[in-house]
Amino acid sequence: MDDLVAWLRRQVADDDRHWRVAWKWRQAHPDVVLEQLARCAALVEVLDAYAAEPDPAARAAWERAVRVLATAYERRAGYHPSWRP
Repeated sequence: MDDLVAWLRRQVADDDRHWRVAWKWRQAHPDVVLEQLARCAALVEVLDAYAAEPDPAARAAWERAVRVLATAYERRAGYHPSWRP
């Protein structure tokens, strides 16, 4: 699971950089950029919550959420089919 979390953090960071460049160079509508940046921030919050959860039962629920969220990136290099929920 640590590999999935690390990989997903890199994907989200890449997305965040992409949308910040789009904002800087006005390459996309501001509403779209702000929505995508908010999505990236929300994903980071979920990953942080998973990492901080001490209760094994609650952590299992967070693990499922992380796996589901990662499927949005399954076409990217490095995604492992074993990470599917």
